[in-house]
Amino acid sequence: MSKATKTTPMIDARKIVEECVEFARRNGALTSQVVQRDQTNRWTARLLFIHSVCYCPHSRLSENHTKPAYMLDISLAGVGLWCCEALGEGTVVHVRLPLLDGNSAWMEGSVVYCHRKVGHYRVGVTFVFEQE
Repeated sequence: MSKATKTTPMIDARKIVEECVEFARRNGALTSQVVQRDQTNRWTARLLFIHSVCYCPHSRLSENHTKPAYMLDISLAGVGLWCCEALGEGTVVHVRLPLLDGNSAWMEGSVVYCHRKVGHYRVGVTFVFEQE
């Protein structure tokens, strides 16, 4: 059972993802594969890590419209989710990711796939980073 966390103020998007990946590593995540990241052409590991999260299936973040999900895996490029609803390809979503200090932060992403499974949906989300 994970402890309840509070949401931190918005910090740099890359830092949020890096902290969440490190959080997963420190909590027993296993490397499942190495994937190439499109935006920077860097190689990154996809870590298998099951953790409860919540997401907002709207392009505008609203704490009143969040829904529970499970993170199944994470990399510096994106996250795999277990959801109870179908999310259309290209849909902008926000996912609340755990941070090293026990808090959490919202990260914007875009749905790249959604596959129906028995009783749920497997959703792939690629993180959206502001242009540098």
